[in-house]
Amino acid sequence: MFNRVNELLAEAEEAPLYIIEFGKAKNQGYEIFVGIEGDDQPYYDSIVRSKFPNKKIAFIRCGFRENVLGYIEYLKKCDDKDYRDSIFFGFVDHDYDEIFVPEYIDVTYVTPCYSYENFYTTVSSFQRLLESKFHVKNYNDFHEDFEIATSRYLYCRDQFLDQIKDVECIVRTGYLMEKKGIKSKKRTHVSKLKLTESSVSVNGFALGYTQKMQEWIDNIDDYIDKNLYKEIRSKYDLLSSDQLNNFIRGKIIFDFYIRYIGDLLRDESDINSICFKKRNSVKIYNKGCTEQSNLKALLNVSLKKTDLVEATSNLAPFADIPNCLLSFLDRILEEKVSLCA
Repeated sequence: MFNRVNELLAEAEEAPLYIIEFGKAKNQGYEIFVGIEGDDQPYYDSIVRSKFPNKKIAFIRCGFRENVLGYIEYLKKCDDKDYRDSIFFGFVDHDYDEIFVPEYIDVTYVTPCYSYENFYTTVSSFQRLLESKFHVKNYNDFHEDFEIATSRYLYCRDQFLDQIKDVECIVRTGYLMEKKGIKSKKRTHVSKLKLTESSVSVNGFALGYTQKMQEWIDNIDDYIDKNLYKEIRSKYDLLSSDQLNNFIRGKIIFDFYIRYIGDLLRDESDINSICFKKRNSVKIYNKGCTEQSNLKALLNVSLKKTDLVEATSNLAPFADIPNCLLSFLDRILEEKVSLCA
């Protein structure tokens, strides 16, 4: 088998890098091959390994969604039976698409929200963080702090969601116009939607526009079709807070989230803390708490692009795991792994 893999690698000079990486992993004896878009592995890694604990797993970084789909199609149609019979599947984000159903749905998991980052910012995810790292729980002596911290997060998140709607809808409309073949004078780009001018704290959220975001607002007719914008914008107002959490672009709400946690850490050490009054008033707790410096090192990121990636790794243990993801992996386990056993 390895000789054949080497032959295929030798023939694959024009093949995409992700296919070459697959071949190399195959040659090294890996048993399961997971196609991912970019920096998704910190979220999916432990989930996949928990389902396949005794397997050697390779995460193949494909670059973006279309490449993951191409990776799967290549292996599905590959002339080599050994490649076709490998245990492979892929994870992709739903993005702004209204309807997205991949061709090979049996081995392609599509997030039920915008992207996997949305799994980090739910109320349940935030509460797991409170319990594990801030040591306030709904059932211990600090339950009042738990309730206050949760309500402050919801208050701030709701402000963020309400204020980001208009400008985020411009980007969404531009994306869908391109998909529908509708032309415009200028194009928006999702990477320019940023919170660098915004204020995020336990006291609330205030959106500030970057120069590019202000340009979208001031010259909206150059970027999008106003009628389509109004149609799409009306959908936002029909969604609840939790639904908006999943609807909004994952990276922008995750950026909000880690900025909020950064201020929560500041509030934790404040003598007049808003969220941790009860816990901070207990002297025994404060004397015994030796984790605080480690906690700050874990979560106090500096909000550069690379740190957003680091934060997805640090916060992965607290993120939601949807049932549809577990069901997808169970199906792979039953249909593919059992056949190869």
